[in-house]
Amino acid sequence: MTLARRTTRARRAHGRIEPGHEEGGFTLIELVVVVAIMPIILGGIAAALISVLSLSGSVSSRVSDSNDAFIGSVNFNRDVQSAAMMTTSTYPACGTSGTQLLGLEWGYNTSTPSSTTPTTIPGNPASGFYQTVVSYTSTQANDGPNGGATWDLVRSVCSFGPASAPSTTTVSHDLGTSPSVTISGQATAQNTFPDITSEYASTWKSTQGVTKVAFNINEPGSRYAYALTGLPGESASQGTFTPTVLPNTGNGCNFATSGTGTYANQLCFVDFTGYTGASTAPTSKCPTGGQYMAGPVQNTPYSVSFCVAQATNQYNPAQTTYPDAAWPIPTYYDQIYNSEAFLGNNGFYTGISGNPALYEHTCSPAASPTSSPCLSGGQTTLSTVYITDFQVLDAAGHPATGWQLITGDAESTDTNEWMDFTSNTSGVTWSILPNNGPSDLYGNSCYNDKNANNSGLLQYTGATPPTSAAIGTPSNGPPAQSAALTINPSTYATGASSVLCESDQQLNKTGTLMLAAQEPLNSSAPQSITVTMQGTGWAEAMFLGVRL
Repeated sequence: MTLARRTTRARRAHGRIEPGHEEGGFTLIELVVVVAIMPIILGGIAAALISVLSLSGSVSSRVSDSNDAFIGSVNFNRDVQSAAMMTTSTYPACGTSGTQLLGLEWGYNTSTPSSTTPTTIPGNPASGFYQTVVSYTSTQANDGPNGGATWDLVRSVCSFGPASAPSTTTVSHDLGTSPSVTISGQATAQNTFPDITSEYASTWKSTQGVTKVAFNINEPGSRYAYALTGLPGESASQGTFTPTVLPNTGNGCNFATSGTGTYANQLCFVDFTGYTGASTAPTSKCPTGGQYMAGPVQNTPYSVSFCVAQATNQYNPAQTTYPDAAWPIPTYYDQIYNSEAFLGNNGFYTGISGNPALYEHTCSPAASPTSSPCLSGGQTTLSTVYITDFQVLDAAGHPATGWQLITGDAESTDTNEWMDFTSNTSGVTWSILPNNGPSDLYGNSCYNDKNANNSGLLQYTGATPPTSAAIGTPSNGPPAQSAALTINPSTYATGASSVLCESDQQLNKTGTLMLAAQEPLNSSAPQSITVTMQGTGWAEAMFLGVRL
């Protein structure tokens, strides 16, 4: 006790602890305060962490479900707008799996259906079938919350009648139960539209009088609710619709394999199968002459129609040549000649079906371009292809909007060869469709080292269509009727209505010239272009396409 009193007095007297008498630690009061406050702080932190972790799954589900809504909206309105007939029968009109929620079809074809065409739902014609059939079906999947069963909304497309192999896409996941489908009729009073869904339950019926079709979807995993809404184009029509008849079975516009080009999912290539080059007399469908061609755009509600004619033997009328022929892509592959058709090779827009090239050559169309008749004589040919009245049509055969006409080189422009692309639509000029972004617009597909910049891509300013005399020989330099072509670095626009691609040497290509027609003010109006080609040996080839 005496020692404690002395120590206390020393602290009060000197304000410090003498050497050898230091003390450390916490007082009882401090410990009590810490023990009381710590659970409060840790509890708050724990609650915040638990809240964040519990929300991450919900946010992920909502992001996924909002993406479902976006993907579904891409095709749903377009499908409904194009439909000529629809049904809510549960039997799939396209494909065989799942429970159908909505069936749509358009593009009536008068051909007799094959024996494998399923007899499914009343209301369709006794003969013939609809070219494009779409089924929205509910399909069970074991990927729901906690591993339980849920349902996916699947879109199946049959592009060549109900018996054709379907192309399927999952539109939405985690449906829970089947979404409701509501078909609304014409207004009976202001803002009052009757529910006529029951009229479509067991039969195909025209979309005449339908004002809206809606999927009402509530995804249980995230409690995310949305609606897919379509407005039928037929509802504004009067009387019975006029079915679309496709005159040429092989024609249409087909896409390349996904991922093989910057625009592989947007750019379809016209199929020239059936082109003969023989018909040039004016007709009701081709007022300026040419062969009429039409067909569906693969896996879409649209179709293309146009007229094609040509003039051949312009370079030397005395030599034996043949009309340009429909040809597959790639048109030519042979590395030993140090030049091949870049389009369709090198993983660049591959897998295009049909015959998407018009190939000028100096042999019989039935012969291979590598056979002896085609290689003898080294002839040079000059031909001009006239594409007129080119349109993209919807399912009812009415002009569509929001598309670009695309054309370009389907072969390889080599020594003393050239191609001129001229837009004949008032006010429409060309832009470059890049091969691989802004750093590689067209590779060396147009190469002339007589030009200061080694570019054989020029703006042609002479007579249209150009003649061999006007262009001259590329090995002598650029033609007098040409000017430097200026390309806008951000839009790739040229401002030119006539673009010339020429070459003075043969070399392995690193790209393909692809041109996009600037969309006119009235994109639903027919467009026309002229393509003039001078080829030597295996000659030149062009393609025609649509960017949607």
